[in-house]
Amino acid sequence: MKMELVLKFDFISSHSLKGHETPHPHLWWLEFVLSGTPIDGKIIDIVELRERVLELVRPLNHVYLNDFSGVSPEVREFPTCETLSVFFHDRLQFMISEHFIDKNPSVKISSLSVSLCEMDGREMGAIRLTF
Repeated sequence: MKMELVLKFDFISSHSLKGHETPHPHLWWLEFVLSGTPIDGKIIDIVELRERVLELVRPLNHVYLNDFSGVSPEVREFPTCETLSVFFHDRLQFMISEHFIDKNPSVKISSLSVSLCEMDGREMGAIRLTF
Protein backbone atom coordinates (compact mmCIF):
# COMPACT_ATOMS: atom_id res chain seq x y z
CA MET A 1 0.00 0.00 0.00
CA LYS A 2 1.40 3.38 -1.02
CA MET A 3 1.31 6.15 1.62
CA GLU A 4 2.29 9.80 1.85
CA LEU A 5 4.17 11.61 4.60
CA VAL A 6 3.69 15.38 4.92
CA LEU A 7 6.38 17.52 6.56
CA LYS A 8 6.34 21.27 7.24
CA PHE A 9 9.10 23.70 8.17
CA ASP A 10 9.31 27.47 8.46
CA PHE A 11 11.96 30.15 8.54
CA ILE A 12 12.18 33.94 8.49
CA SER A 13 14.37 35.55 5.85
CA SER A 14 14.47 38.89 4.14
CA HIS A 15 14.82 39.60 0.46
CA SER A 16 14.47 42.34 -2.10
CA LEU A 17 13.15 42.18 -5.63
CA LYS A 18 12.98 44.50 -8.62
CA GLY A 19 10.26 46.98 -7.79
CA HIS A 20 10.64 46.20 -4.06
CA GLU A 21 14.32 47.00 -3.59
CA THR A 22 14.23 47.73 0.13
CA PRO A 23 15.09 44.50 1.99
CA HIS A 24 12.08 43.24 3.92
CA PRO A 25 11.43 40.10 5.99
CA HIS A 26 8.94 37.33 5.37
CA LEU A 27 7.86 34.15 7.03
CA TRP A 28 8.45 31.32 4.56
CA TRP A 29 6.84 27.90 4.73
CA LEU A 30 8.35 24.78 3.21
CA GLU A 31 6.02 21.80 2.90
CA PHE A 32 6.80 18.60 1.09
CA VAL A 33 5.14 15.25 0.62
CA LEU A 34 7.03 11.99 0.33
CA SER A 35 5.32 8.90 -0.99
CA GLY A 36 6.29 5.28 -0.74
CA THR A 37 5.43 1.82 0.40
CA PRO A 38 6.16 1.30 4.10
CA ILE A 39 8.95 -1.05 5.10
CA ASP A 40 9.02 -2.14 8.73
CA GLY A 41 6.01 0.12 9.39
CA LYS A 42 7.38 3.36 7.93
CA ILE A 43 8.08 5.07 4.64
CA ILE A 44 11.21 6.75 6.00
CA ASP A 45 12.91 7.39 9.33
CA ILE A 46 11.08 10.62 10.17
CA VAL A 47 13.43 11.54 13.04
CA GLU A 48 16.54 11.33 10.85
CA LEU A 49 14.79 13.06 7.96
CA ARG A 50 13.61 15.96 10.14
CA GLU A 51 17.14 16.40 11.53
CA ARG A 52 18.61 16.52 8.04
CA VAL A 53 15.97 18.93 6.73
CA LEU A 54 16.46 21.19 9.74
CA GLU A 55 20.18 21.31 8.87
CA LEU A 56 19.09 22.65 5.48
CA VAL A 57 16.46 25.11 6.76
CA ARG A 58 18.07 26.51 9.95
CA PRO A 59 20.83 28.44 8.14
CA LEU A 60 18.13 30.32 6.18
CA ASN A 61 16.74 31.83 9.37
CA HIS A 62 17.33 35.58 9.68
CA VAL A 63 19.46 36.02 6.57
CA TYR A 64 19.18 38.30 3.57
CA LEU A 65 18.60 35.78 0.79
CA ASN A 66 20.01 38.04 -1.92
CA ASP A 67 23.47 37.83 -0.28
CA PHE A 68 23.35 34.41 1.38
CA SER A 69 25.92 31.98 -0.05
CA GLY A 70 24.00 28.98 1.36
CA VAL A 71 21.44 29.13 -1.47
CA SER A 72 21.79 28.76 -5.21
CA PRO A 73 22.78 31.68 -7.46
CA GLU A 74 19.21 31.66 -8.83
CA VAL A 75 17.78 32.21 -5.34
CA ARG A 76 20.27 35.00 -4.65
CA GLU A 77 19.35 36.73 -7.92
CA PHE A 78 15.58 36.16 -7.61
CA PRO A 79 14.68 35.14 -4.02
CA THR A 80 11.11 34.01 -4.72
CA CYS A 81 8.90 31.03 -3.93
CA GLU A 82 9.67 29.76 -7.42
CA THR A 83 13.46 29.71 -7.06
CA LEU A 84 13.32 28.49 -3.46
CA SER A 85 11.06 25.60 -4.46
CA VAL A 86 13.61 24.41 -7.03
CA PHE A 87 16.45 24.90 -4.52
CA PHE A 88 14.65 22.82 -1.86
CA HIS A 89 13.60 20.15 -4.34
CA ASP A 90 17.18 19.68 -5.56
CA ARG A 91 18.58 19.50 -2.01
CA LEU A 92 15.86 17.13 -0.78
CA GLN A 93 16.22 14.87 -3.82
CA PHE A 94 19.96 14.60 -3.18
CA MET A 95 19.36 13.99 0.54
CA ILE A 96 16.91 11.17 -0.15
CA SER A 97 19.18 9.52 -2.71
CA GLU A 98 22.23 9.77 -0.44
CA HIS A 99 20.72 8.78 2.91
CA PHE A 100 17.37 7.06 2.54
CA ILE A 101 16.77 5.38 -0.82
CA ASP A 102 18.86 2.34 0.09
CA LYS A 103 16.52 1.69 3.05
CA ASN A 104 13.35 2.14 0.97
CA PRO A 105 13.70 2.35 -2.82
CA SER A 106 10.02 3.36 -3.19
CA VAL A 107 10.46 6.75 -1.46
CA LYS A 108 10.04 9.77 -3.70
CA ILE A 109 8.99 13.39 -3.47
CA SER A 110 5.33 13.70 -4.54
CA SER A 111 5.02 17.45 -4.13
CA LEU A 112 6.80 20.40 -2.60
CA SER A 113 5.56 23.89 -1.88
CA VAL A 114 7.09 27.12 -0.68
CA SER A 115 4.76 29.78 0.72
CA LEU A 116 5.51 33.46 1.19
CA CYS A 117 3.80 34.97 4.23
CA GLU A 118 3.56 38.31 5.95
CA MET A 119 5.28 38.38 9.32
CA ASP A 120 1.90 37.90 11.03
CA GLY A 121 1.47 34.58 9.19
CA ARG A 122 -0.95 35.71 6.47
CA GLU A 123 -0.05 33.83 3.32
CA MET A 124 0.59 35.96 0.26
CA GLY A 125 0.98 33.05 -2.15
CA ALA A 126 2.71 29.77 -2.74
CA ILE A 127 4.33 27.67 -5.43
CA ARG A 128 3.66 23.94 -5.53
CA LEU A 129 5.81 21.54 -7.52
CA THR A 130 4.16 18.22 -8.30
CA PHE A 131 5.75 15.05 -9.60
